[in-house]
Amino acid sequence: MFLDLPWRSRTRLQIFRPFGAFKTRSETFLDPFFRVVDAGVIEDEQREAIIGLTVDWRLLFVVYVMRQDSVRIVSARPATEKERREYENQ
Repeated sequence: MFLDLPWRSRTRLQIFRPFGAFKTRSETFLDPFFRVVDAGVIEDEQREAIIGLTVDWRLLFVVYVMRQDSVRIVSARPATEKERREYENQ
């Protein structure tokens, strides 16, 4: 399966600058132990989130939406302690 992550430069500047490069956020999808959680519905759009590790061992909470055959990352942030426990106890 190919993971297509579309890119929007405006989104990058607003959301990802505090957390580093877009590539780093995308790494969470490659974590073999990532955890998928429901992130709710916003403006009639189902959002999901994953809790996963990057290659430099940072645990992130990444919200995304599925659009046809691609994944659009909406936001990314460090995982909270509760999210860390959920990831570690799966």
